[in-house]
Amino acid sequence: MSNGGFMSYELVCQLSNRIAAIGSVTGSMTPQTFEACTPQNPVSILQIHGLRDFVVPYLGNTIMTPIPEVMDYWARENGCDPDPTSNSIADNTGDDFGGTRRRYDQCDNGVSVELVLLNAMAHEWPIANDIYISHDIDAASYIWEFLSQYRLNTRRGEPD
Repeated sequence: MSNGGFMSYELVCQLSNRIAAIGSVTGSMTPQTFEACTPQNPVSILQIHGLRDFVVPYLGNTIMTPIPEVMDYWARENGCDPDPTSNSIADNTGDDFGGTRRRYDQCDNGVSVELVLLNAMAHEWPIANDIYISHDIDAASYIWEFLSQYRLNTRRGEPD
């Protein structure tokens, strides 16, 4: 989460030949990472973020790239269809908030780029399981479901 998300983006920029997919929760890319990023292979990207995150703001600041720019970058870099599909995330907590899932598909090598944007989430880890519910998705389960779809394929343009 947070710094781990920043680290994941840094690693994928430098080691795309060794990483099939990443999942970032409340992270982003620094402007330095964003400008210097040169992945050699398509990599699947999942970003989970909250609109109420003021530590790593959704719209960025001088030291953090705005999340929409990060997602657009990875969609372009991975050769995805530029128009994402968008689906609502139901209000599972009863707080009158939900979210949006935007997914870029038809990317090189069968990768994808996905943003899960939760309207009521701040700078925190979303949990929604049988024991405890803090937000409308369970990040651990969601990330595993996303990551487990992909395996490393270093030939650009060829599907798995």
